[in-house]
Parts: sequence; C-alpha cells; structure tokens
Amino acid sequence: MSRGKRVVKERKLYPGYLMVNLEFNDRMLYLFRETSGVGDFVGGSYNKPPPPMSDREVERLLNSQLGPQERTTQIDKAPFE
Repeated sequence: MSRGKRVVKERKLYPGYLMVNLEFNDRMLYLFRETSGVGDFVGGSYNKPPPPMSDREVERLLNSQLGPQERTTQIDKAPFE
C-alpha cells in the first residue's frame, strides 16, 4: 500500500542468473568466463560442461513468466461437477 493505493511490483524470478540457449563449445565457454560480472556456469566445472536444463524445467520456467490467461493448463474434470 502506498498512499492508500495498492501497488503491484514485479520481482525477478532468478536474480543474478542468465538463461541462455546456445551450442556449447570452447569459444562460448571462453566468452562467458571472460565477461565481466559473469561468475561461471551452474553445475559445470573447469573441464566439465554444465548439464542442460531438462524440458520440464524449461517448461516450468516459461510458464512462470506468462500471465494466468496465457498459461497452458489442462483440466480433465472440474472439481464442482
């Protein structure tokens, strides 16, 4: 509440994280590691590439970014029937 009015603020879902879809190779690894402000890949090590996100994780992430009317939800049976 601000001055008696309801205020809606957006929050970042994963602050400080960068989600990218790329072909992972040595050049991309060097580009990301040498970029100022970028720490490292989640789940990877110096000699091991990071694992890709599963399709389920990507779908959940994309659905969380959509508004309620845009989400794809399947309803088999309404609870009030």
